[in-house]
Amino acid sequence: MAANNIELPESMKVRTLDDQLMNVPGKFIKESEVLMKALESNDGSSIDESIVPAKAEYLANAIKALDLCDLSTPHALGTQKTERTAFAEANKRVLDFFKSLPDMEMFHITDAADALKIPRLIDLCLVFFLDRADGKDTKALRKEFDLRDDYTEQEEADIRKAHEVAAQ
Repeated sequence: MAANNIELPESMKVRTLDDQLMNVPGKFIKESEVLMKALESNDGSSIDESIVPAKAEYLANAIKALDLCDLSTPHALGTQKTERTAFAEANKRVLDFFKSLPDMEMFHITDAADALKIPRLIDLCLVFFLDRADGKDTKALRKEFDLRDDYTEQEEADIRKAHEVAAQ
């Protein structure tokens, strides 16, 4: 994200959804479309405090993840699996950090990345979940992500039959 000729502060104070006050580093601000917009709407001058749509714990983990990235390089997540693999290899430290977290923490980081509009972090979360889901069928995915099966066996059979008919 371009800084649009606005001088980035070294840090910015933000108030989280759980009413915590945090200092967010300038390099994190630059990655967030929401925080950059807050600066731009204030004509780049200092903001005493900005409210962010994330809880402090989730924001802290998002900051840790981006600290593991080389933010000086542009990120580009391609659509091909080989491009995704290259992106994953370039960001191995971040993905290893994600693997060390409980699943719910990853969902919360994803929510924070989405709420603050941080494309690089959204892409990293996407690659993390795609890698975990790769090659798994529905049953294995439910187990992997602890997802509840809302369908009865008859409903699943009906869905499968409808898909078979549609594919013909």
